Amino acid sequence: MDTPIAARRRKGSTESDAEYIDRIGCVLTRIGKPAEIAQAVAWLCSESSSYVTGHALVADGGYKVR
Repeated sequence: MDTPIAARRRKGSTESDAEYIDRIGCVLTRIGKPAEIAQAVAWLCSESSSYVTGHALVADGGYKVR
């Protein structure tokens, strides 16, 4: 995720964004934004998901399928 904590961890690295994304294995080939996780949470809290039960919603940009 593109967060201040993640940015601090990468600070000083000579690795490009593309190299970093390749190294972590993100299938969507971009760094995720906190707002994208918030959208998933908002959906789960909304009436739109009223028939959803017992499901683990994975919002990781394809990280688990690598």
